[in-house]
Amino acid sequence: MKTKNYFLILLLFILLIGTFYYLFFYYPEIRKKRQVEINNARTLIKQVLIKEILLDPFLINFESVSEISAKLPLRYSHGEIKDIIKKSLGNNNLKIESKEINTEKTEHVILNIFYKNALFYKIRMLRSKKPKIAIIIDDWGYNNKNFDFLEKIKYPLNIAILPEHKYSEKAAQMAHLNKKSVLLHLPMEPKRKMPLEKNTIKTYMSEGEIKFIFDNCIKGIPYTVGLNNHEGSKATENMRVMRILMQKLKDNGLFFIDSKTSDYSVVTKAAIEKSVRYGIRDVFLDNKKEKEYIKGQFELLKKIARKKGFAIGIGHCDLTTLETIFEIMPETENQGFEFVYASELLR
Repeated sequence: MKTKNYFLILLLFILLIGTFYYLFFYYPEIRKKRQVEINNARTLIKQVLIKEILLDPFLINFESVSEISAKLPLRYSHGEIKDIIKKSLGNNNLKIESKEINTEKTEHVILNIFYKNALFYKIRMLRSKKPKIAIIIDDWGYNNKNFDFLEKIKYPLNIAILPEHKYSEKAAQMAHLNKKSVLLHLPMEPKRKMPLEKNTIKTYMSEGEIKFIFDNCIKGIPYTVGLNNHEGSKATENMRVMRILMQKLKDNGLFFIDSKTSDYSVVTKAAIEKSVRYGIRDVFLDNKKEKEYIKGQFELLKKIARKKGFAIGIGHCDLTTLETIFEIMPETENQGFEFVYASELLR
């Protein structure tokens, strides 16, 4: 009888020790490991969302620990978004459920991400069905005369900044502060004889020289998400040069907007070959620095946007241009158009 009692006492003691170990050592470690895995997954999801899908953090509308809301770029369907996120996670403990909601005016993509069947993260993406217009304003950096327009214009705007000028870095900082997307306005060799920027990329340069100029230019302009070419009618026709630049863009997670200074540009071919996102200018807004001319070019831009769903217009950091755009944008929005960042319209 005593032996039986000793056995029961021992059993209870072992059970007590086991329960104590589970509650104070094993379970906390499991919870800690689970939380680390979830936190890592959240960080990775946001990185992938910005670097591979959005390409510009300004497309994020709302963010909390367990949810993120962003604009849905024109190039993606909801299935593609799910596949990109799923591939990046590569974790058997994680599961993604997605759904698409299509209304007359919008497309919604909702991704619910589960850790062992418990919802821990939600991605909401929205795209309106309005025709979209991206405006790029070139040649910032020479001076600070028109910086006030970065605050005055409340719509998405893309600011292309020339490198290595007195106000280049300040222009980038002011643009970012006012939620304007920053592009490097990279000087590239033109066909015509004209004074060139000191850091212009020329077709006779070696690969090392081109990379050196690119790296120096990028360093001086913070918040850069992409670039477009300054001049460049000769350089953008040169496949060797464009391949070198596209590889640098790919390595840095940047996109290219072809200012289309040549009808024979190979930007599209080089970008596709190197898997770099790209866009193409549709209209130059201010070849004449006249208000009525700019308004006429804006009408052409709207016509293109209506026809194909989107359009990219390029103007310059000129007082007449900025005043005209400031005046036109509210009226254009009221006509049913949406102003967007260039990153939303990439191919």
